[in-house]
Amino acid sequence: MAKMIGGTLLGFSGLFCVVFSLTWLLFSWGSWAADYQKAILDVGDCVMVQWVEHEERTGNVPSAQMEKEWHTDCVAYFSE
Repeated sequence: MAKMIGGTLLGFSGLFCVVFSLTWLLFSWGSWAADYQKAILDVGDCVMVQWVEHEERTGNVPSAQMEKEWHTDCVAYFSE
């Protein structure tokens, strides 16, 4: 009887540890995913601001090369 109770408690403790670990991993991944999504949106907004400024100033749509350069600059800015 004592072995059965001890084994059951050990089983519940192990199950608790597994569930707790999985929950912690999911919450940390969720936090990382939210930060990653925010970074993507920030870079996109930064590029859009430069796009609109260029279009208003020149009346022309910027080239793909300019947009790539802006993207690189915005990523560098937010990485600091």
